[in-house]
Amino acid sequence: MTGFPVELLLSPPVLALLGLCVGSFLNVVIHRLPLSTERQWWADMADQLGDAASWKRVFASREEPPAAQRQTAERLATRAPRDAVLVAESGIRSPADVRRMTAAGAHAVLVGEAFMERPDPGAALAEWMRCR
Repeated sequence: MTGFPVELLLSPPVLALLGLCVGSFLNVVIHRLPLSTERQWWADMADQLGDAASWKRVFASREEPPAAQRQTAERLATRAPRDAVLVAESGIRSPADVRRMTAAGAHAVLVGEAFMERPDPGAALAEWMRCR
């Protein structure tokens, strides 16, 4: 009995197939899963607060998604239980947005893309911290 041919495993067609499988998996985990999770979170939040139309407004309005998300967050914050910790996590593009969300009742904000689009994310964070 001979061993399994290593050359077969290292052949270009097998490696290409493996690369396609890994790439497809990463596409789901990195790109599609977060979008799906966000949509489900909004749907659950709207359902819990009895506002089914907010989910449609957030995801059907593609002209200015951040503005639509901020407006929906502000409106939903007034309906959340008093002991809930509110986190504004979408559409935060500037220090003014942070101030607006905290004025609406958010206890914390999650900012990602606005920093990652800048050449120096650390400098952008420092700039935002000075604008309190």
